[in-house]
Amino acid sequence: MNPPANPKSRKELIDQVHNSATAADLHERIYWIYKNEDDRAKYIDTMNGYVGFFASSIQAHFIAIVVILYAIYEGRRDTVNMGRLYEGASADLKACVETDYNRAKSIWKKIAILRNNHFGHVSDRLDADAVFKRADITYDEIKELIELSKKLVNSFSYAEDRSSFVESLDSAKDTYRMLERLRSS
Repeated sequence: MNPPANPKSRKELIDQVHNSATAADLHERIYWIYKNEDDRAKYIDTMNGYVGFFASSIQAHFIAIVVILYAIYEGRRDTVNMGRLYEGASADLKACVETDYNRAKSIWKKIAILRNNHFGHVSDRLDADAVFKRADITYDEIKELIELSKKLVNSFSYAEDRSSFVESLDSAKDTYRMLERLRSS
């Protein structure tokens, strides 16, 4: 029998929530390139040339966004999540981030509907259209939740040790480069 793992330090929690928010952001940027009207029109012939790859890639990126955002805000006390960071914050910090945290949680409830009824589990009573209708979430809200997540984790990090995260990965640049190479081949 393995001994129980030591609980993570607050800084480790912050780092892991940051990594999750970054992953959601990277997936969202790729998904957006595939789905937004301007880029899709430019690259649709290229994407249709590799339909199996792009059809599954589009779905995989969206599922990743939903699952990651769900995990960031789910409320279990034995997992790494934003709620643990919020609850462990000082009263002053909570007051500073409360509006953003509450807004994020309100959007997360919609993400939870998608995850719990279609992606993490599949409802036997609702088809995909009904799940999305029930969730009533917009793409702008998903992007907002990602941005709020990055903002919140930076607030917690700065309060912890006066550090913040700078985003250096750019999945959009790499995706455009890949699509241009495929288009020109």
